[in-house]
Amino acid sequence: ADTPAAGPAGSAAELPGTCSQFIVDQQGTIHQLVPLTLQCRHTIGLNRWAIGIEMVQSDAGHDSLWATDQILHRTKQITAVVALVRALMARYDLSKSDVIGHGTANDDPRFVELEGWRNDHTDWQAEDVRVLRRRL
Repeated sequence: ADTPAAGPAGSAAELPGTCSQFIVDQQGTIHQLVPLTLQCRHTIGLNRWAIGIEMVQSDAGHDSLWATDQILHRTKQITAVVALVRALMARYDLSKSDVIGHGTANDDPRFVELEGWRNDHTDWQAEDVRVLRRRL
């Protein structure tokens, strides 16, 4: 989810809030929260394109780079993520270059944000996304 610091003052209470189509838990179970026919408010500047996939991992006491590394090395979880992304790629005729992470969203060529908001996430930086793409 994007933090209030990502947008103008007062955005913390803005509704409808954020959502994600999928959550993948640490045991590799994929939970679909929102139908793919609905647009989620998931990634600033890319909501009209993004299919949100959140992966369960606490970063308590660590940074988000550590947290992403935990996901990449948790076999059941990352195997499920790869299977989900492959299925979505096939369904929507997406390429590996279409797979991005929160930390790379601002630099994506499809990024459009008219209010001046930027994603402030540090998880799933370019190198992490390259690792995931190689697994695809």
